Amino acid sequence: MPIKILTDNYGIPLEREFEAWIVKGIREYFKQIDENIEIVAVSPKEEKKYPADASFFHNGKVIGLQFKRPKFKELGGKYIICYSRMEWDIDKPEHQYDLIKNNNNIYYALPTFINRAWQENALHHCFFWRPNKKDKHKYVWYNNSNANISLLERTDAYRWGTFIEQIYSDNIGVWVGKKGKHKNVYNYINDFLSWDDHKKELNDEQSKNRKTQDNESFIGEQEDNSIYYFIFIPMNEH
Repeated sequence: MPIKILTDNYGIPLEREFEAWIVKGIREYFKQIDENIEIVAVSPKEEKKYPADASFFHNGKVIGLQFKRPKFKELGGKYIICYSRMEWDIDKPEHQYDLIKNNNNIYYALPTFINRAWQENALHHCFFWRPNKKDKHKYVWYNNSNANISLLERTDAYRWGTFIEQIYSDNIGVWVGKKGKHKNVYNYINDFLSWDDHKKELNDEQSKNRKTQDNESFIGEQEDNSIYYFIFIPMNEH
């Protein structure tokens, strides 16, 4: 019988639900330690540009997140709801995986629960992980000894506490302000949005999906899974 954290009467939550719960958890985490962070959601499809003279000029780190909804791989024609069958398809839209590999400041946020009763603790039931240059497989598993990428076996798949400690230890994240090449988080995002090849590939993929739309691509269209979240954390220079 499936464990309670992996069961829900209404099915697997939408990607947008996971995003909302985890972003809320991040805000509450920093509120408890009296840090004023900034979280900005952007889509490379958009032409929107943030003003270069935006008022957010603090020194600190920025890190990007791309959320993916968990799924369960069927076995013998049946869906088995357990952690050894939990996976994330991380290449939708097409080419996104390779683009993230080439931007070392974007991490996947991969929820590890589906029961909505856990939403208040969503931040603590999530992997923060990014592929390294050698990773070629575009399906990521929670715990599968036969899989090419099994996150429980990876030292670079962080839970929130370790993830934020790596940011504070200056091991991950990009500096903005006096120590970085961008004077604020908005300049950084403008740079990201000017990634013309990225926008073109995403738009081409979405046009293709609209022509050959199955149930899964319909969910993807609804959810717009090209959206990224950028988190700015005020920090003093070391």
